[in-house]
Order: sequence, then C-alpha cells, then structure tokens
Amino acid sequence: MTQQETVHSPAKFLALRGDFTIGRAAEFTAMLRTALESGSPVTLDVQAVVEVDLTFMQLLCAAHRTACELNTTVTISSPWPESVAQQIEQAGFTNRRCPFKLDPGCLWHKEGFR
Repeated sequence: MTQQETVHSPAKFLALRGDFTIGRAAEFTAMLRTALESGSPVTLDVQAVVEVDLTFMQLLCAAHRTACELNTTVTISSPWPESVAQQIEQAGFTNRRCPFKLDPGCLWHKEGFR
C-alpha cells in the first residue's frame, strides 16, 4: 500500500493507492488517527484502491464514528473502483443501516456509492 497525503487547509486529503487489507491495518489505522486528530474534515480519494477486506471496511466505519464524535467528517471524494465496490457490497455493508444512527453521513449509503 502506498498513500499520498496532501493537506488542503483546513481539511486533510488522503489519496489511497493499492491494497488495504489486514496486513496493512496498523498502518491505515495510524494514518486515519493522525488525520482525525487534526480535528479537520478528512477526505479520502479511493479511485486507486485495488483490494480491500473486512478490516478496511470496519476501520472506515470506526473512523466515521470517531469523526462524528469529534464534530468533523470523513468523506469519500471519488467513486470506488468497480471490483472494490463489489467487495464492499458482498460484505453486506451497503445492505444494512448504520448501527450508530449515523445514516446521513454513512460512507456506504451515500448517493453515487458506485
């Protein structure tokens, strides 16, 4: 996994590239934590993501929940690649309501998920 971080004041912009699976969970967690600790909105560009697993999806949900607690946001700025969108759908993330009642900002239920 490679990533590029560009700061667009005051928001944090993270361009994600490559695989985001359990083998990179600690790295992705640290990247999200650093971005969220800034207190600024976090925007993820996911167009170059190749593969994801359940760990990545859960980390994104946790990041969204943390952002809500911090009065900020995590958003996706680009469409998911088709193969990744299929993985997210197959995992069931697009089929259920947010258990934390965060539906309006849910990363999986927004218009244009695909």
